[in-house]
Amino acid sequence: MLNYNSDVEHFGNVGKKLYELQKSRLELDNINLLYVALTRAVEQLYIITKKDINSKGLISDKTYSGMFISYLQEKGLWSDSTLTYSFGTSKTLKQKTELETDTNPINLISVSKEDHNLRIITKAGQLWDTKQGKAIERGNLVHLLLSKITTQEDIDFAIDDLIASGDITTLDEEVLKPVVMQVMAHPKIKLYFNNDQKVFNEREIVTPSGELLRPDRININQKNEVVIIDYKTGDQKTSHKSQLNSYSSILRTMGYDLRHKFLVYINESVEVIEV
Repeated sequence: MLNYNSDVEHFGNVGKKLYELQKSRLELDNINLLYVALTRAVEQLYIITKKDINSKGLISDKTYSGMFISYLQEKGLWSDSTLTYSFGTSKTLKQKTELETDTNPINLISVSKEDHNLRIITKAGQLWDTKQGKAIERGNLVHLLLSKITTQEDIDFAIDDLIASGDITTLDEEVLKPVVMQVMAHPKIKLYFNNDQKVFNEREIVTPSGELLRPDRININQKNEVVIIDYKTGDQKTSHKSQLNSYSSILRTMGYDLRHKFLVYINESVEVIEV
């Protein structure tokens, strides 16, 4: 890959051919752009350009300005002392008035979904506009934010990153930041948000059978001791503990010494349970 400039023209016959082809394409694109600009006016078109003639009296053939001068010369209208040229007649089109039409209002009748024997089959649908649904949504956003954080120093950077990507808004920041800080300051796990440990956030582990496991957070200290932290939203379930045990089992087979396993439930409050 090379930057397009006149040097390409000197790279043999192939370089010269490519340079001329690209130059031709650019010229055509620019002429098309000029055509569009000159044909959009509804009533009158005003063109402001410059007198692009050098000290030798030569007109530039590489600019729009030079093209306008060449056009005026071809029409026999060009004068070196004339700065304004007009074509056609100057008039204002009559404003169109919209015709008012009589419209009859539509009467809408709303009935509940049960009257139509309709059922929402997703659990998410049952949580719309409910307190529990909002708590779960907040928990998911906190989960996303924590996946980008290693230590407390990363909080502001992670928030800015999610705002830039459109995942959260500045209003979300006011709600999420205190919750994240509450998680990281919890007495049972605050030790694991320091700089003295290696951290893997949402790193996939491939088991010998080909299964993919993805713990939310794994801390490994200098003694090769591992702490697993998994974030959850909603009610506590036995499957959460089973999932955490499967993580610990595969990490043991990889030669790590498991020290602690934590489930962090992020709802209206933050609760940490050691498994």
